[in-house]
Amino acid sequence: MDLPVLTIAVTAIVAGFVQGVAGFAMGIILMLVLPGIFGVLNAGALCQFVSFFVCGFVAFMYRRHLAWKVCAKICLIYFPFFYLIHHFGKNADASVLRPLLGIVLMLIALPGSFLAKRIRIRPTWKAAAVCTALSAGLDAFFGIGGPPMVMLILASTGSHEEYLATIQASFALCSLGATLIRFLNSSFPPGLLPAAGVLLPALAAGTLLARPLVRRITREKSAPLVYAAIGIAGLITFASSVLSY
Repeated sequence: MDLPVLTIAVTAIVAGFVQGVAGFAMGIILMLVLPGIFGVLNAGALCQFVSFFVCGFVAFMYRRHLAWKVCAKICLIYFPFFYLIHHFGKNADASVLRPLLGIVLMLIALPGSFLAKRIRIRPTWKAAAVCTALSAGLDAFFGIGGPPMVMLILASTGSHEEYLATIQASFALCSLGATLIRFLNSSFPPGLLPAAGVLLPALAAGTLLARPLVRRITREKSAPLVYAAIGIAGLITFASSVLSY
């Protein structure tokens, strides 16, 4: 198939920029465009494949601030949940689940965007299990499991740099494992690789453009913005899926 290179590249630059500032939402932005080109499930697989490289790149830039214990806890929970959900749900009709995804994202964002300073998720193993399992499920179907993980890591880190380093490292490792599971289950078509070649340099450019802004953003400013971005993404996801019927 002929790739709409300009469309993919521009979308990826915007996605990389938002990812570099907020620490997530790259996959959500990509999934607003890529499903129309590759289909929902293939687009989700492609998002996670490029996420390993992009998130790993950002994590490397802020590696001195990485909270390794938080990252390790997430990985221990994520992999078995992703494997089971992907194995039993890889043939699900994603077009039916996509509107539900939008509703879930909006429900997550409603309290956080307005009450981010008052809401405190305790970074316990129970909270980690719930958030990470939900993230694994969203990744398995859509490749956009970031929002639940954002909530957990916001509660588990201090500075904005520590949050960025930890969430990007977690995304990178989870994306790597998820992509390997997809390869082993023949759920990653080799035909997606040319698109990855367009996405990766554009995403890297976007993250580099965002770097000067990071030091100006405090944790108090970033939390409401992150939750608001989740809500906006949920609204767009729900509206676009309903209008596509």
